[in-house]
Amino acid sequence: MLEIKNLSKSFGKKRVLEGLSFSLQPGKIYGLVGVNGAGKSTLMKIMVGLGFPNEGGVLLDGKPLLESSCPVGFTIEEPCFYPNLSGKDNLLLIAELCGGKAKERVDRALSEVGLSQRGKDAYKTYSLGMKQRLYFALSLLNDPRVLILDEPFSGVDPLTTVAFEKILKDCAEKGAYILVSSHDIRELQYLADGAFIMKDGKIVYETENAKSENLFQEFLRCEGGEERLTLP
Repeated sequence: MLEIKNLSKSFGKKRVLEGLSFSLQPGKIYGLVGVNGAGKSTLMKIMVGLGFPNEGGVLLDGKPLLESSCPVGFTIEEPCFYPNLSGKDNLLLIAELCGGKAKERVDRALSEVGLSQRGKDAYKTYSLGMKQRLYFALSLLNDPRVLILDEPFSGVDPLTTVAFEKILKDCAEKGAYILVSSHDIRELQYLADGAFIMKDGKIVYETENAKSENLFQEFLRCEGGEERLTLP
């Protein structure tokens, strides 16, 4: 089990996360919903080691996740890819740092995200959607057991979204822990097994059965927007 336990984070006097506690089960996809500023990205950065909490921690089977040998993949902040290198060469530089069969892993990741034909093109020629595909490929390089994705569907076309969803479902079938944030609540409801709604640095709603819940309605309720917004 992957546990987020009593997690708190402040920037100066501003409290961004407030005693967060929840857990993820292996083999399931969880959605994370919240307005801008709710604390989603800060939470995800801490989960993968790009930030540090003031209190609490992230535990895998009772031990700190980042002290384990568990491979972690993520898309949170846009990576600093070299613009004049090809997408493939950018991934190779990173994969070689991890050791093992770098070329094989890069070729597989590019194929999974549909970039095999454009892998040799310079990164600076990529469209926004192609850059998002390359970033997603980067998150898959080390065959992650934990996958943390912040807005992975942003800027991609519907066919790419479907391809990403299939990859995530395949990862879940292999027993991965998966947390995905998105502003597209209906997309998350279709994809996710469970879901969390964040507000002001706290989890204000959670479910293990996202597909059977009206997640959009719950989001409106949590934000106090039921009377201001009309559901389509």
